[in-house]
Amino acid sequence: MKIKMKRLFGIMLSLVLVLGLMPVTSLTTYAEGEGESESGTGTGTGTYSATLEADLAVNSNNLSLEIRFFDNGGGTGNELGEQPVTISPETGTYNGDIPKGTKSVKLKVETDGNLVDFNSSSITISGNKVNDIGGITGSLPLDINETNTLNIYIKVISNNQGGENPGPGPGDPSQGGGSQERITLSFTLSGDVDIIAEISVFDGTETQRLNIQDNKGTVTVNEADKYTITISPEFGGFKIASASIDGNDCAINGEGIASREVSKKNGAYNISVTKGEQSDDVTILWTYDPKERTGGWSDAYIDASTGTVEYVGATRGGSKVDLVVDKNNGGYIQCKKGDVVTLKFVPKAGYQLTSASLNGQTLVAQASQSTFTVTMNGNFHLAGAFSKTNPQVKVSGSSSVSGLSVSGTDAALNTGNVAVGVTGGKSNPDDDTIQTAMGNDSDDFVSAVETVDITMTNVISKGGSGDYFSNASNYWTNNMTDLSSAASFSLSVPNNLSEGETYSIVRNHNGTLEELDAIYNSTMGRLTFSSDKFSNYTIIKKKGTPITNQNDNSSGGSLDSTDTSTKVPYADVATTAGAVNDITDTDAVTSESNPFGAKIENNDNLTTLLALTPEEVAQGVNVWLDIQDMSDSVQETDKTLIQDTSGDFTVGLYFDINLFKKVGGNDATKVTETNGKVQASIVIPESLRKSGRTFEIIRVHEGEATDITGTYDENTHVFTFETDKFSTYALAYKDQASLSDSSTTSDSGSSDSSNSTQSTAPETGDPNDIRVWYLLLLASIGGLGFLGGSKKKKVND
Repeated sequence: MKIKMKRLFGIMLSLVLVLGLMPVTSLTTYAEGEGESESGTGTGTGTYSATLEADLAVNSNNLSLEIRFFDNGGGTGNELGEQPVTISPETGTYNGDIPKGTKSVKLKVETDGNLVDFNSSSITISGNKVNDIGGITGSLPLDINETNTLNIYIKVISNNQGGENPGPGPGDPSQGGGSQERITLSFTLSGDVDIIAEISVFDGTETQRLNIQDNKGTVTVNEADKYTITISPEFGGFKIASASIDGNDCAINGEGIASREVSKKNGAYNISVTKGEQSDDVTILWTYDPKERTGGWSDAYIDASTGTVEYVGATRGGSKVDLVVDKNNGGYIQCKKGDVVTLKFVPKAGYQLTSASLNGQTLVAQASQSTFTVTMNGNFHLAGAFSKTNPQVKVSGSSSVSGLSVSGTDAALNTGNVAVGVTGGKSNPDDDTIQTAMGNDSDDFVSAVETVDITMTNVISKGGSGDYFSNASNYWTNNMTDLSSAASFSLSVPNNLSEGETYSIVRNHNGTLEELDAIYNSTMGRLTFSSDKFSNYTIIKKKGTPITNQNDNSSGGSLDSTDTSTKVPYADVATTAGAVNDITDTDAVTSESNPFGAKIENNDNLTTLLALTPEEVAQGVNVWLDIQDMSDSVQETDKTLIQDTSGDFTVGLYFDINLFKKVGGNDATKVTETNGKVQASIVIPESLRKSGRTFEIIRVHEGEATDITGTYDENTHVFTFETDKFSTYALAYKDQASLSDSSTTSDSGSSDSSNSTQSTAPETGDPNDIRVWYLLLLASIGGLGFLGGSKKKKVND
């Protein structure tokens, strides 16, 4: 007995040891849907809240609200999740997550013959109110996605109360009127029934839609002597040429909608429909979702980081008309041919409307900022409406200033870009006033050179050609006298200083003079300063030595091998006639513009890659990569695609990679795809470097994520890769897999301290790693069984 107990104890102890050695993360169980494909039931990032409130006179136990999610629009496709909710007045709210992959939801309320108070009820999708919720008494489909917020509030009141049911009024769905008796009407359909979108019945108080199945339908309405039956065709389909009810012809309006008043009867109403001509229904549609850039939305995608589109209003035949507008992740507008629709194209800061047209239909700019009208003569798709632009500059009337570059203005703007004017020949303040403004530096004053007036105007393009200074009528404008954050200005001024002299700036804003921190680079002939106000600026000579090398750092930080204070934006770098130059990694631009040390490796092939014409090359072409960290602003849809593609790589950061070209004196334009692959290199940030670590790039372009491998030089920390598309990217890494990694990571060196907590332990739910532990467990149990059996045999002997 003692031997058996010892043997049992030994087996249990061994099991405890084996289980104790198993990593805790391997035992983690997925929550429902976690880690499944997009068509599964895993939750997205959106939530919904449903409240069904019942009047005290209502038997709340017979109320229910059904919520069903689908992976296609219009409540079609695979059902992703169903949440039927039965609610009493005391427990009236249900909260949940929207399943991953959701494209639409169907809502249905059962009231057991009671009434829905539509005046008090509401449904909103991400803050946008659903205008017609009456269909919830049948089955209401709404298009949503997994990132939306769905809020439902339905109030039910007793059908036995006096008075009318609070509702939207005639023509909108409701459920009864006071104490009137409710009856059910029956219908049969024949003819071209496929063209019918809905059939509704108006009982004199309210309108109810038919619930149609297999060409038969019923509707519950208030009892009345007469009913008006309306038959509406599908939007964008065919009009109704003729229709009859019980053999009596219906009236057909210009939109192909049939209607007729009928008397109450006991039997079914027989409806027959004949298809007519194609309707004059047309739409405007667009999407902000990169995943929808394929299929029917391929030419209707707008990058939300560049600008947005808003619906303002519409007229039909000179009178205002209400159109059906869906604002779900972009939107669509249902119109009729001939409708005049007003839209608002709103560019983000630093962007402008590329061209104001839809499918070749020119838009007409209105007086209100960013607002256009279009006459609908077809289906219109909005795509690629906005592009990155640079500040516009004009210098005039100055004997000292020959040029200006400006940067940092986007942070102070809500939309569009800026036009900066420099006008010379203004009167200089007297010397004593300038010296007073200089304060402790007053003894360094030599002389006033010239006073210039610098003005700044926020300009928003109407979509035509020409810059603001040559065609001001093509822009909406907002004058600016102050900025919320300072911009950097660099004036080209002459180099006629005496030994021991330099240039500086004194600003006169509303009568207050002050000397600004400024640096004059004698090699480049540029005087650089920052300002958040626009007034008169006096260029002065003062005692001091101008910068003549590239070792100054005007920001006050540690010295660097490059001078960031006197460099200019990419677009201001002059082109060289007959040459195609990559200027990404040159001394002409700021290090802030190129935080990853990016450059194009195969720049000798730029003419072919960009499909440049001989005429363009003759003007001179500048090419550059613009790479910026967007970890804090990456769209959730892009992030999800990247995470789903990363596999066993860990995403280190997200960045936006854009390729620009500038031909001669033209504005810079963004290149989205090249004629062949560009070989680019970046310097891996120090925080992501680690011995033995490998890297890859994950690109999201037009809703598709792609792994891009490359080469990494641990000595130079340079990662080189090839791509022919430019959009959202992620830098991902993977460490060497070894059993000793977890114990040696903390000793990997001080430069890797930010990564010291990383290890190669199996990730949560990794099926490959957990199998190893289960095999070890089974082997241990088998070994213990063998030992136990052997020992038993020996004892029995």
